[in-house]
Amino acid sequence: MIGERLAMLRNEKKLTMRAIGELVGVSDAAWVKYEKNRAEPSIATLCKTAEIFNVSLDYLLGRTNIRDPKLIDTADIQNDFIKEFEESTIGDTNKFFNLFENLSGAIGLIKNKKVTETEFQLLLKMLSDLIVYFNDIHSMKEETPILNKHVFDYHTTTTSDMIHDLNRLLELTFITDDSEKCL
Repeated sequence: MIGERLAMLRNEKKLTMRAIGELVGVSDAAWVKYEKNRAEPSIATLCKTAEIFNVSLDYLLGRTNIRDPKLIDTADIQNDFIKEFEESTIGDTNKFFNLFENLSGAIGLIKNKKVTETEFQLLLKMLSDLIVYFNDIHSMKEETPILNKHVFDYHTTTTSDMIHDLNRLLELTFITDDSEKCL
């Protein structure tokens, strides 16, 4: 498995075996053995290779098809989040699972090309903004337990931005070049 990944990555970058060997610090003969699965690269060689191709070690080893090391970190964060959720007591868990069901439905819409990527990205932004807002107002409550001008101004600005995003989503969904002429 490692050999196939190494060959694919090398070919994508249009590198010769000699060139990649020099970059990684091994002979071209050693690289040939790696690609043909006749020898296994050292950990240092794998780390250098992952760095050169900007892929995760898990990707090189065939443990995942996610190339981007940052996405692997994100997946780890998501797994930690799910563990935290399973260990917590948050009352009615159906609401949480409904959120995931509805998000899966939205992903289905984008996969079936019923919504644009721009619409979907705006949806994700709005969900993220709402969660940030929720966390922020609770932090503010800890700092100042009474509703003051700063909290109220933050609330006004944030909800105004959310309504603007909702209006933008409505426009993206319904207004096309042809329908805009009807307005």
